[in-house]
Amino acid sequence: MKKYLIIASLFVINISFSQNQKNEEKLNEIQQKTFVDLVNILCEDIGKKHTYINKLKVFKMIDEEESSVTTYKYLSQDYNFFISILNEYNGLRFNSPNSFLYDVIVSKGTFKEVHKEGGTSFLVYELLGNSFLINFNTDNKGRKHYLIDTYCMQ
Repeated sequence: MKKYLIIASLFVINISFSQNQKNEEKLNEIQQKTFVDLVNILCEDIGKKHTYINKLKVFKMIDEEESSVTTYKYLSQDYNFFISILNEYNGLRFNSPNSFLYDVIVSKGTFKEVHKEGGTSFLVYELLGNSFLINFNTDNKGRKHYLIDTYCMQ
């Protein structure tokens, strides 16, 4: 009987691990599509970025700081993936709990410099004609967050 309980427990753990992998893959797909599409319209009207995010129906606006920043959160409870539209600077910030976008930029991009903003250092990478300021930090619960900023330079 004990042997069957162990096997059943392993089966449940395996199913849970498979589900987590599927959720991670789905998040990677959403991040990649959203990232590419938003970077493609980076220098267009701010309203177009808001319209694009709203049409996806997988993000919810959670914060609007006057007219300077609007933040959207991915609707899944499993991931704290955020996109901020930096209205004042015509830019974007991606804040993700996984390193997918960060890793793509580091592996495919070209390192340019270290940029310091206050007490924070960002690595500047160039990829497909765009500059990206990337960084990661750890919150008070020990979770990593990968930050990617990009701005329209036209």
